[in-house]
Amino acid sequence: MTTPDTPPLAVRPAQAAGLLNVSRRTICTLLARGELRSVRIGRARLIPRAELERLLNNPPGAASVEEAA
Repeated sequence: MTTPDTPPLAVRPAQAAGLLNVSRRTICTLLARGELRSVRIGRARLIPRAELERLLNNPPGAASVEEAA
């Protein structure tokens, strides 16, 4: 259970899409490619918030500092 001050530990793909301002299809594509990790609990697929932060800090296809130099 979350309170208004505590964000959930994991979100569903549609919620993740809203948080990242991308389409649900983009989230599903990232999941299918293995570029975004998720867990299944029962029938629910959940994406940990830490995984969303990891994606933002290291997006797929982005050039690394070593490649840019």
